[in-house]
Amino acid sequence: MKNMSRNIAGIVVFVVLLWSKSTVAQHFYEKSFTITFNTGAKMVSYINIPTGNQVSGNIEIQLTGGYNNQLNRGVLTKRIDIVYAGTPTAYLNQSSEIVAASEPLAAQWAIGDFDPVNSRIPIYHLVSTSNMLGVKVKFHVLHSALIESLPTGLTMTAPAVEDNTAARSFRSFTESRIGIGTSSPEYKLDIVGTARAHEIRVNTQKTADFVFDPSYRYWIRSKLLFKKIDTYQAFRVLNRWREMVLMWVVCRLIYCKKSRNSPYILFKQLNELMHKKGVLKN
Repeated sequence: MKNMSRNIAGIVVFVVLLWSKSTVAQHFYEKSFTITFNTGAKMVSYINIPTGNQVSGNIEIQLTGGYNNQLNRGVLTKRIDIVYAGTPTAYLNQSSEIVAASEPLAAQWAIGDFDPVNSRIPIYHLVSTSNMLGVKVKFHVLHSALIESLPTGLTMTAPAVEDNTAARSFRSFTESRIGIGTSSPEYKLDIVGTARAHEIRVNTQKTADFVFDPSYRYWIRSKLLFKKIDTYQAFRVLNRWREMVLMWVVCRLIYCKKSRNSPYILFKQLNELMHKKGVLKN
């Protein structure tokens, strides 16, 4: 009797575990399509999602290719995080991120956002050359009703010409901060370690320009100068050195050949003359 009770208990536990696994598994779904885009500009194909279902989670679309009439190697992957109540006029909140974008495929295709009115996601062909495309659609959602409707309800339309303004997609980050070498970044991009770049461009319209204010102070070090001065004085010092070098060159090339005076005396005379004429200022 005890053995029978143990067997029954074991069967019940097994059934509960099996049911729980199937319940979790039904919230994931993946389906693949192969579709051919014929020659023609601005062609669009749509991923149709069954209507009337709540969508809370994320949808990931991955495009892959090969070679037909044009090299189509690479991958373009977009993840759409979405909360949708199931009808065109119901609540919708979505954001998207380009997870992967490698050329040349990423330059030839684009993935749009979820359209609640028609319950679909567009795939845009950005070039006019005929090509074959592999499309993989993954769902990870909270409600099982949508998953149950996807095997027959998730479809793709045949490509058709449609006017649109789609453009090439690039890899993007939606995180507020990105840390490299640190798990607690303090800035938009925080690197702990050495970074190397061939070129760095700074948009001066969005950077601090207070360093050019006369009240801003910093250190200037040279062989002859090591003191704390403001920016305005620093520019005066630099201009002064430039003027002295220029006058010395003029003395050496012109006046020294016509005078018996030393270059230093000629330099001093020329300096005084240029100050009188207003060419140089103290």
